[in-house]
Amino acid sequence: MPSRRFSRIIVVGLDGLEPEIAEPMLASGDLPHLARITSKGGYTRVQTTYPAQTPVAWSTFATGVNPGAHGIFDFVRRDPNTYLPDLGLNRFEQKNPFVPPRVVNLRRGKTVWDLLAADGVPTTCLRCPCTYPPDNTCQRMLSGLGVPDLRGGFGTYTFYTSAPDQESREGEHTVIIEGSVDQRIATYLPGPLDRRTRSPHRLEMTIERRPAAREVLVRVQGSKEAHVVQEGQWGPWLRVRFKLGFLQAVAGLVRFYLVRQEPVFELYASPINFDPGEPVFPISFPPEYAGKLAEALGTYYT
Repeated sequence: MPSRRFSRIIVVGLDGLEPEIAEPMLASGDLPHLARITSKGGYTRVQTTYPAQTPVAWSTFATGVNPGAHGIFDFVRRDPNTYLPDLGLNRFEQKNPFVPPRVVNLRRGKTVWDLLAADGVPTTCLRCPCTYPPDNTCQRMLSGLGVPDLRGGFGTYTFYTSAPDQESREGEHTVIIEGSVDQRIATYLPGPLDRRTRSPHRLEMTIERRPAAREVLVRVQGSKEAHVVQEGQWGPWLRVRFKLGFLQAVAGLVRFYLVRQEPVFELYASPINFDPGEPVFPISFPPEYAGKLAEALGTYYT
């Protein structure tokens, strides 16, 4: 049987792109790269779903069916056993304590890449929402929205501040720091929750403030060198490793953004991402694909 040949087609989907804003910008030349893509291919508006939320709309995009059929209605869902809200995109299942837990995608239905694979058409799917855990029907897949951070949320960040009355907001872990302007401050980086204590595992961290240079030096436990973070800029990616038990550890990636030093000190730490080269759970298919992308393109958010 002769090998089949296919023309390559790239579908670029942009979440939340308002056409009433984007189309005039395309016409005026403010979006030259997108304009070039549309001129060589095609452009169309896509009707959204009800509710018009990212996981709902993209699940319909992937399957071609409405929310009642694919089962994704929101970022959260009601747990029928407790009637309490729970994450609505995926869940962990563990049959017994002796079997490692696995992640289950709550989206139902056949996707367009399932149908293409069944017809022998190879596909690559990058960062499409609600593709975690990754499907194995694609030739290559990198999971998108739905991949948790290392703390188990969808973007739990850490905010360091000298404001004594600062309260944590939704998705935020606030750390109140104390010390003079030129002092080295001892603090911590919170990581995954300890199942026994329900408090986060911690890595020791020091912040050396340099107001004159408008920068800080950040050193995290396990890192061989301090990382400079300039005011108003992102610092480099930092690999961290949390020890969870005698023989268990998890790796992650974090970076810092120095908001300001005076009159109130404010430092932002990104959610701790899965390390694509060493993820806690597979975030790509085949599993090594995420790491190969990082080797080829550099470190990226997961």
